[in-house]
Amino acid sequence: MRPAAATTYPSQVRVSDLCWHLVVFFVLATSLAKPSFSQPSQPQFDAILKRAQEAQLQNDFERAAQEYREASRLKPSAELYEKLGLACFLGNSYPEAIEALTQSVRLDPGRWSSQLYLGISLYKTNRFQQALPHIERALDLNPRDETRYWLGCTHHALGNYDQAIRYLRTASNTDPKNVDIQYALTETYLDFSTVLAKRLDPHAPDEAHRRALDRQLAIEASAPSQDFGSLDQELRRWEQAEERHKRILKSPEPESESLYLLSRIYVQLAQLTAQRMWILDPNSYRSHQLLGEAYEAKENCERALVEYREALRLSPQAPGLHYSIGHAYWQMKRFQEAIPEMEKELALNPHHPSANYVLGHIYLYQRQVEKAAHYLQVAVEAEPSFAEARKQLGKALSLLEENQKALEQLELAAAADPEDDSVHYLLAGVYKKMGLQDKAQQELAV
Repeated sequence: MRPAAATTYPSQVRVSDLCWHLVVFFVLATSLAKPSFSQPSQPQFDAILKRAQEAQLQNDFERAAQEYREASRLKPSAELYEKLGLACFLGNSYPEAIEALTQSVRLDPGRWSSQLYLGISLYKTNRFQQALPHIERALDLNPRDETRYWLGCTHHALGNYDQAIRYLRTASNTDPKNVDIQYALTETYLDFSTVLAKRLDPHAPDEAHRRALDRQLAIEASAPSQDFGSLDQELRRWEQAEERHKRILKSPEPESESLYLLSRIYVQLAQLTAQRMWILDPNSYRSHQLLGEAYEAKENCERALVEYREALRLSPQAPGLHYSIGHAYWQMKRFQEAIPEMEKELALNPHHPSANYVLGHIYLYQRQVEKAAHYLQVAVEAEPSFAEARKQLGKALSLLEENQKALEQLELAAAADPEDDSVHYLLAGVYKKMGLQDKAQQELAV
């Protein structure tokens, strides 16, 4: 039933009158929306673009971004937003890059560079799940090894190791001399091996059983091969072993023996891939970085520092190297030397969760609690699953007498890692300060 005219419009208003009012409103709104200043002439606009390009050639990406921002404001287009986004990206201004590149792909979803660098910018701000569809779209648009590399890195960050290995291995097969791909593949193998080994606890085979399983896989200590042909043949052998054993991952309760074997296979693949990288370019920054990580894993931090510093000398702008140097100092409890390295890393990537965590941990140890809380807050915002950072943030907030906020962080940390007794101890302390004695006793009894 049609509603009564009086409830909708006054009865004397005709349809023609309504149309006329809409036309008048549209004309008025359009005239109000027009800028009061004239549009720039083409020569003026070209001058802006020329200044942007000159700044970019001089590596002044901040000035280039300012010029492209002005150009995109005057004549918005997918191409200009892309140029703005890439200038921001090259200047390590990832949030601004994300904003500009999002506009570019909104206007033209088929721009490969915009999709890829939007994905990489999201990756660099630890928004891995959001990065994934953009990098996948970039791969659909242009199946280049660069895209496969970043897709592999993103799957690695998400813990999708099987997918990460697939993309990185494909990229490695078509670009076998790319040390960045070799490094990423080595790190993925090592992390997957570690995850599988952790799944073994508490049912890991004893030492005698492990030796027998190693013999079954024909793992032998031997001198590293310097021959590419032999090395690649050995890699193929271990990849075939991986194919035979990895179907156990589909089992809801895989046998401990099978998990151990697969974990060891990935260790072998990591060692061979690292060896291949060192033969390819023993003086690449990646080779020194990986060697530094190997020394640090063996708690030889002094030797690790030598390798990290050499890597930094070879590639001063490479992300992660200042963090590695700072982390080695932190491990050695040389906090005053760790702090400036972590700050330099954060200048390259302000959202680096581990660098923020280490700085927060150091400042908490030094009782600079407000500083500690700031860095720890950034760490948990960048990586919400970072339980240890949440625990330390809860501790800092408790010391600042922000007990309700401390409680929220510590409860999240306890839910993520219920076996960590120190979290329950901290929770008990906060409950006690809040006058909740029963809850405090419950936490101490856990």
